[in-house]
Amino acid sequence: MAGRLWGIETRYALADSHPLSGRSAPDFAFDDGTRLGEHLRDGRALLLDFSGGAALRQLADQYGGALRYLAADAQDRLGVAALLVRPDGIVAWASCAAPELAQAAGAAAASFLGRRDL
Repeated sequence: MAGRLWGIETRYALADSHPLSGRSAPDFAFDDGTRLGEHLRDGRALLLDFSGGAALRQLADQYGGALRYLAADAQDRLGVAALLVRPDGIVAWASCAAPELAQAAGAAAASFLGRRDL
């Protein structure tokens, strides 16, 4: 009952099948002492990359100011390699596997932010 009242059990139906997709993003505690919530304060979508690969950074660059990129490590990643978090804190896309992250994240970003062909 409490989960419903506080909205923590709310799940939006999104195309991505990852268990975190459509739910509130976990407030990851990063190794630099910041938390996820601090990185969402500017009202932009956030592409969180635990692997630190160049492909996701390049994807974020295609969206300019609409998508913020953060390569960071967290105390507990929950087995996730990367996440796309909407400005409202809902996970739009998540992946546990590093291969082909950019392609999958690109499809999610295009769905949420609109297509960017550069």
